[in-house]
Amino acid sequence: MIQLFALILMLNELSCNLCDLSFPITVKPDEKLRQSTTVESILLHLFDLLQIEDYHLLFSTINFQTIDLKWLENFSRIYNDDKDDSIIHISSTPAQIINRPIYTNYKPMHMVYLRENLLIKNDLDLRLPLKGITNTFIADLIHTKIINILDETTSKTYDIPTKWLYFSKPCESNIILPLKLRVLIIDSQTNCRRYGFIGEEPGKNNDYRCLIFFTDDKTNMSANYHPSSHIHICLDQTFSIHTHECQNDFLDRYFASYPERMMLRAKEGSLVKVRNIFTNFNHNLFIHALVVQIDGSMMQIELSHSKQRIWLYRGSPLLDQMHTYYSTQNKATINGFARRTARQHLSARRTNAPEIICLNDQTTTTTVPSTTMINKGKLVRTVEQAIDGIDETS
Repeated sequence: MIQLFALILMLNELSCNLCDLSFPITVKPDEKLRQSTTVESILLHLFDLLQIEDYHLLFSTINFQTIDLKWLENFSRIYNDDKDDSIIHISSTPAQIINRPIYTNYKPMHMVYLRENLLIKNDLDLRLPLKGITNTFIADLIHTKIINILDETTSKTYDIPTKWLYFSKPCESNIILPLKLRVLIIDSQTNCRRYGFIGEEPGKNNDYRCLIFFTDDKTNMSANYHPSSHIHICLDQTFSIHTHECQNDFLDRYFASYPERMMLRAKEGSLVKVRNIFTNFNHNLFIHALVVQIDGSMMQIELSHSKQRIWLYRGSPLLDQMHTYYSTQNKATINGFARRTARQHLSARRTNAPEIICLNDQTTTTTVPSTTMINKGKLVRTVEQAIDGIDETS
């Protein structure tokens, strides 16, 4: 913005020279400005790029002792002359300030105050209530595993593990939540609770939403994007405890290989095969589906037989190609062979599985000339390299 101001002031001075502002006032500078087709048009466009607060900063830097105020008055009159449609006009009404959110990283909670409202995961013990308040002040949440909770409706108290407790207040909309965070989503239409892990952090590529893998269905992995303002955080973020309780093979593979991810490359209108879990018969059968929409790591498909539309993660084992890839990896592990990385899989089967690509969510910096870092960056291919068939080691 400082460079823009400098350019505007330089053009301003140049336009003054073009208009011969040192001449007597009988010379009409506004007419000469109108006849010019170079400097003034650029200056007008530059002014049009500024916000209202930028104008205050710009004119506060002008030395009014050296500027011709008469020329400035004539110049402003040009802007507000409605008779000439070739001039870009600046409204006298202040421009509306656009409030862009400032995103900040999530800071873990270390304390829980007395009478804090909490949500309770009671699917493993139906005797527990769905919500309650803390009966004590927790000064060290990270090392606290059980909290005494009061049910206000019955006045009963319960000692509940922190891994089953979630903050009743959702996160702020501008919070960047980290990977592997244990979270709760409440469906606004059905009021149904769904528990899961954050598998993709908010960023520009996903419109600052969290990709959440839900763990309530161990057989069929489901996922969806949610803004941070819909997410409730679990009090206990010991990842190993939650994964042991969930026992989900897909999530174990996913987080073990992250930031390397295998996903299906598909375009809108293309056909894919998906496991038939949406009917009551022959769940091992793969049926055709049409790709309707792509949204980041998710895609919406339409089943060919029922026209039902559902959202699937593009690396879901419900997709035929991904199921084949995961099965190959599992067989290699069982038979004692060295488990191949996603990059090795691409190199070996690039012609047989052209729709599978390898994504690397880890940004490798090139500012530090470290051999270790460079070698680490060569372990996987980027998305562009995977799509174009480029091997960075060649």
